[in-house]
Amino acid sequence: MRSNSFKSPLVRSTLAASVLLLASGASFAQTAAQQINLTAAPTTDTLPDGSVVPMWGYSCGTAVALSTATCKALNPAVAGAAAGSALAASWSPVVITIPYTTGTVNGVAGSTTTLTINLANHLTFTPMTPAGAAANSIPTSLTIVGQLGGGLGTPGTGCTGGATCTTSPTHASQVVTWSTVGSAPAFTPPSQGPRVQSFGTEVAATASTATTTTPLCFGNCTATQPGLNPGTYLIESGTHPSIQGPMGLYGILVVTTAPTATAAGIAYPAYTTPTAGTVAGVAVPAVTYNAEVPVLFGEIDPVQNSSVNAAVSTAGFNELNVWSGQPGMCGNPLNANGSQNTTTYNTCYPPAVNYTPLYYTVNGVGFDRTHATNSLFPVTQGTATGTVAATGSVLVRMVNAGLHMHVPSIVGSQTTQTVLTTTPTATSTAVPGFSLIAEDGNRLPGVPHVQSDVFMAAGKTYDVMINVPAAGSTALPVYDRELSLSGNATERDAGMLAYIGVNGAAEPAAASIIAPTAVVARADTYASLIPCTVAPCAPVVVSDPGKGVIANDTGVYGVTLMTTPAATSTTCPTCPTRTPIRPATGPARGAGRPSSTGGCSRRPAGTPWWPGPPGACTWPTPPTCALLIPCRGRTPRSPAAARSPPAWRPATRP
Repeated sequence: MRSNSFKSPLVRSTLAASVLLLASGASFAQTAAQQINLTAAPTTDTLPDGSVVPMWGYSCGTAVALSTATCKALNPAVAGAAAGSALAASWSPVVITIPYTTGTVNGVAGSTTTLTINLANHLTFTPMTPAGAAANSIPTSLTIVGQLGGGLGTPGTGCTGGATCTTSPTHASQVVTWSTVGSAPAFTPPSQGPRVQSFGTEVAATASTATTTTPLCFGNCTATQPGLNPGTYLIESGTHPSIQGPMGLYGILVVTTAPTATAAGIAYPAYTTPTAGTVAGVAVPAVTYNAEVPVLFGEIDPVQNSSVNAAVSTAGFNELNVWSGQPGMCGNPLNANGSQNTTTYNTCYPPAVNYTPLYYTVNGVGFDRTHATNSLFPVTQGTATGTVAATGSVLVRMVNAGLHMHVPSIVGSQTTQTVLTTTPTATSTAVPGFSLIAEDGNRLPGVPHVQSDVFMAAGKTYDVMINVPAAGSTALPVYDRELSLSGNATERDAGMLAYIGVNGAAEPAAASIIAPTAVVARADTYASLIPCTVAPCAPVVVSDPGKGVIANDTGVYGVTLMTTPAATSTTCPTCPTRTPIRPATGPARGAGRPSSTGGCSRRPAGTPWWPGPPGACTWPTPPTCALLIPCRGRTPRSPAAARSPPAWRPATRP
């Protein structure tokens, strides 16, 4: 860093001469870098249906002295949890906010905004077996999509020694797999160069107790590198993005001039368009706002996350290993002779091509209609406090951190639209929808376009503007019109649904928000098309859990068999008990939930949830009929027609 304050006239003269000699070169107007302490570490996320999914996430460290940049968890429950508590250690994306600064870079006016992220990597995993096995250390990196910085790493020679590339897998010669006339010529694929492993400087993993950090600079890190541009940007891991991104290593960066008690915030500064021939430039006013709220859309694939967690916890894991499903390889639990593959199985990452998210989140929170307040996100006003003026505006910063596209919409929002009249003047009027301000941190030209929703591809960011709702209004719902509105493919009214609260507005008292007292379990009757007269009977299978016994219930997420059906002696299956995933205190939950391993769960009387083995829950074959049940307690009746339904008890959440 070079100082801008000089007391010696001699130094001033020398600097002036240097500027004259280097007028077309670098500027010396660098500003002090803002700093944030950030940690990447393994954690878990407890989802609305009780499932606990392994995650990797960022957490904010202690504030750096003299730095005005801020970092906090996007999930308000995690952000407000007591330090050291289990809730504070839960997974949540983060939002980093940094003030926008300007100066001269390369002889022209521009941004001098600089951010240094001191990244600590605690992605270490100790295998359970064999005893004393060395911990697996997973390197990571950090990128801010659309911004410069973070380093490019060192390619190395042959992709060894901490390099940020991976050797391409061997592609053997092949012949055609269909019938051909004559001999089938072999095809030998051309050799491929090394593949990218990290898009930024890799940070080696250290123990969770270590305090080692690696500074990663973004923006005006050198005299010739431009600073960070104002806007909203996606932060994500730059190492194996298809693995570490879905595991939860992502967040938001906001570069802005935040509102104060006496002035509105400036999202994008004013500028003048360049002169084109004889046409003079046009002065474009700044985009101002009075409050803001980040809205980050995320996805969770519990199967892939569990597979990744199992792999990195396996002795001999190597992230450079290439997955193969052939016998004896890292993707196959069996050897060619049928014996268990105890040597290489799970020593590589699973194939990300099978990525199938089943949970959807907004700011790290999956909507739960029995706890809708958890998905209420109040707007912030920078250093300003009190009520946002009725004539003010709210900037909604939308970010898609998932791998699928989403189409968010803000229900009931209004925005001010500029309309050209027959005279050379313009009028402003309030219309439904929101105004598109910027895309991927780039301010959109011309009069802001008004829409009711916006298409967001993977990694896309949009800044949209809405008016402050009228006094007494409820919070504004935000949902995904692409219909990522489920949980684990079974929960209804879940997923990407949240509320934006302005001036203390609460969520609406809608019929879809279920109070614990409104839970209703309705009787079910299943009629079999195949009469059952002689045992053993053909089993009745309900392959779609959403069409089971709780499909027509209200607020029921699991069930417990209370009385046995008249035509069978079926009892609840017994699953091995392991470490509880819920505290022993509080109301007990129903049996038959999917565990974090994707298997069956049971609730012994008076105990909390317990994870069970993977696979479907198969009831013991009774003397009369066998029943096969999906792992959510959605139990089919006996195959005989017109059987009386058993009694079921709804399993509600606290």
